[in-house]
Amino acid sequence: MCLDDKKNYLDKMPQLLKEWQASAEKDNIYKNQGNPCANIFISDGIAHPDTWFAQEIRPLFVLKEAYDKSGEQKPWDEVKWFLTTKEENGDESGGKTGKIRVQTWKNICQWSSYIYEGNYDCDTVWENKNLGKIALINIKKYGGCERSSSKDLQKHAEKYSKYIYEQIRLIKPTIIICGYTGWLLDIVWEKASNNKQAIRKNCCGGHVYDVPEINAKLIDFWHPSARIKGLKGAFIADVDIALERTDTNETNDVCK
Repeated sequence: MCLDDKKNYLDKMPQLLKEWQASAEKDNIYKNQGNPCANIFISDGIAHPDTWFAQEIRPLFVLKEAYDKSGEQKPWDEVKWFLTTKEENGDESGGKTGKIRVQTWKNICQWSSYIYEGNYDCDTVWENKNLGKIALINIKKYGGCERSSSKDLQKHAEKYSKYIYEQIRLIKPTIIICGYTGWLLDIVWEKASNNKQAIRKNCCGGHVYDVPEINAKLIDFWHPSARIKGLKGAFIADVDIALERTDTNETNDVCK
């Protein structure tokens, strides 16, 4: 385990999220959207730092926004709700009514299982141990709608790029799985990274990109709620490229 990385995360992440929330509230850009949860700050990050920083493979899922239709107008933590067990957090986990989208989390569970075990099966989502070994962040930290607004997400990526960039650096993933958010991370990287260049630059084949600045691979993939033919095969192929389980010279160059 890299104790320095873990300590850095535990020391800095709470303050980063606090500053992010204060900045967004000052900007007042989430008011009056017609969604009762649009003003609620939703935290995210690593489920279990002890496990995470001891792992050789550290998959970070980057999604668009948390969808909360529960009407509970109070801050909540998506990691505690979905990536930890009921034994750890009592009622504060496990897909409470109003905060659950089964297809999304079933795919994340299957994808996590393949990353860690080479097995795509996930019979019982909320009891699957692999969910507790991943990290998850949303580009937008406030309650979204059933259908995301690209314009709204772009505005958030532009305005809070420094926070998104720093959060990813603190998490230190070795593989980033974008749920239709690669274009948003391009914006973040162009504004906040050291070289001010898009993150989707160095193609490795499939939908995989090399991100040398943080020593990680990025999979520019569909959102986990997607129901499309060939999703399983495409994800398996991309993970095999990213984790070097296959010869990239034999892989069709899909990304440009």
